[in-house]
This record gives sequence, C-alpha cells and structure tokens, in this order.
Amino acid sequence: MPKGTPPVPVREGVIAHAMARIVPSADWQGARGNDSVCYPAAQMRSPSIRPSHRLDLHPPGDVFAMPGYRRVIRIEPGKSVVRSMLEDDLHAMLVELRHEAGVVMSVAAFMDRAPWSPCPGAEKVLGDTFTGLPLTQVTARRDKQANCTHLHDLAVLAASHATDAGPSEYSIAASDPCGARRVLEIRRDGAVLHHWIEQEGVLTAPGAIAGQSLVTLRDWIAGLSGEEQEAARLLQWAALVAHGRTLTEAEKHAALFHRPSCYTMQPERAELARAKAPTQDFSQGPRPPLAGMAARFEASRKEREPGEESPAPSRRMGDERWK
Repeated sequence: MPKGTPPVPVREGVIAHAMARIVPSADWQGARGNDSVCYPAAQMRSPSIRPSHRLDLHPPGDVFAMPGYRRVIRIEPGKSVVRSMLEDDLHAMLVELRHEAGVVMSVAAFMDRAPWSPCPGAEKVLGDTFTGLPLTQVTARRDKQANCTHLHDLAVLAASHATDAGPSEYSIAASDPCGARRVLEIRRDGAVLHHWIEQEGVLTAPGAIAGQSLVTLRDWIAGLSGEEQEAARLLQWAALVAHGRTLTEAEKHAALFHRPSCYTMQPERAELARAKAPTQDFSQGPRPPLAGMAARFEASRKEREPGEESPAPSRRMGDERWK
C-alpha cells in the first residue's frame, strides 16, 4: 500500500472474508514484487499441459505464466443469433440469444459446470427475464439478483455484441496471492487492455486507480468507454470471483448466506444448496478453458424433451460434466 494511503473499506461478506485471507505464507515472506520467488520455475512448468497453455512458454513476469485463476469469455455473433460462453475455475456456461428485428425471440442457457446444486434452475429464469425484449434492453440492471449472475452477464454481453462482424475473446488471469500481492490482467483477442497490481486488497497500479479496491471502481469504470470499459468491468468481476480459490469448501458454503445476490443465494435455495462441480485449475492444465463447450451445448439440446426449457437437473448433474 502506498505510504499515506488510508485503508479502503471493503464490502462485508464473502469478498471481505476472502480478501482477509490474502496474507504472506512463510515461504513467501519478503517476496513482494518478486514473481520468480513466488513462483519457482519448477512450479511454473508442467509437461502435461498442451503447448498453447504451457506456462513456461510465456515471457518472464507474464501473469499467464503464474499459478492462479483463469477465465475465458468468447462471444460468437451470427445471422440472427449470438452466443456468449464463459469458463473459469468454478463455472462453465453458455448463453444463446436468437433475435429478429432487434428483438430477443428466444434464450437458451447451458450450465456445463456450476458450483451449487440449485444453479441449473436459473436457466429458465434467464429466458423469462429477457425473451421478448429489444436487444437494447438486455441490460445489467434487469432482475439480476433473481438470476444466475454469470448467465445474466453473458446475456448482456451477447446482446451488446449481437451485430458484431466477427467473434471476440477475452482472456483473464489473476495470479495467486504472493506476499499479499496479486497481478490482474485482461486481454481481448490477445491484446492487453488492462493490467492491475493489487497489494493487501488495495490496487497500487496503474496510477489512475491506485488506492482503490476492486469494489470501489464503479465511478472509474463509468468514466471509461467502449471496449476499455467493458474489459475493466470484466476484469473487476473476475478478480473478485478469483478469491474463491482461497476459501475452503465450508467457507464457500457459509458465503451463500451473506447476501441474496443471485438465484442460488436466495434463502429458499441457499438452505438446500450442495456443492457440485469441483474447482478446475487451468493454470496447471490439462486443457484450455472452453474446449468442447459448443459441442456439449449442442448435445444438450438432444437431451431435452419436446417443450422442455432446459435439460432436467437430475439428468444433467449426474453426468460427466459434473465430475
């Protein structure tokens, strides 16, 4: 934290709890800013990883060469249809919007992997929220807490890119804490859009956001425009979710009761929620995020009965996607 910078209050709840756990380990004392000490070469190499995801193929100091959280978001516009998909350590999801004359005609949601047993029920809620609306009204402020927030975000992204000429892909990395320091970065189609440094829960670089925390960036992000604004919001959200890597299973479950901020965290479902898909670590392989996602989505269509909005959770949550 820069000298003279007052502590920035962090919202109570799961994020504050997770951030409180970011403390230097005995092995990392004095390693602040020294990634070679935090992440020895032996830890940064894994022969089993496919070549494009081999950690040792990234330049020294590259956050994508460090152990940590990964998220990839891909948006694929087509004629009268647009898909957006996401995969990270905790989630693998896809949303498809079919539209005519600027109006959403149908919504298909697919949860390939989700952390809690009630989550698949949010697929139908997403369709109820956005079907029949103009694409311009598919916004972040519409019934978000009643939805899975990740499906909701994907729907908003899909709508905003529905008329793009071609696909786009965001890659996000958040290094595991090292001496209470994290490196956070987002790239669009390989180009770096934002690179942030966080120390003890406070952002120290770049200068424009120094002294703030991830949860106080709303006004700064609102002052940006275009892809810079979109990318900053995506990086902010992902960096907050990445704290889940520091929580035990018991702490993750307790976090369901902090605040009813999504479909599963509503009181009537939180009580019944059970952990499902295990956490993946894409920084150590063995496959890249989103591999095979579109094919599994198409296969899921064939599982549905006539008139069924989405695959029945009892069928889907027992298959290989949840193991």
